[in-house]
Amino acid sequence: RDLVTDGVRQLISAGGETSGEVAAALGATLLEVGDPLAPGLSWLTGSTAFGPINLVLKSGNFGHPDLFTAAWDALAPTKP
Repeated sequence: RDLVTDGVRQLISAGGETSGEVAAALGATLLEVGDPLAPGLSWLTGSTAFGPINLVLKSGNFGHPDLFTAAWDALAPTKP
């Protein structure tokens, strides 16, 4: 929450329970699924209690070893 209240609008969270806690802490209410990054994993764009945000909520064993870098690079030019 502190990062988002300080102006961060793009987050990647790993771990199923952790990702759920991140979404809940931000008050995410409506998230639109973007282009796939890996099977079953996409950027999410939407609204939180703190304003618009882009999220990757990664659980378990999804994605390839460079997923975090590839995900960041995929969205970096279009940050909200």
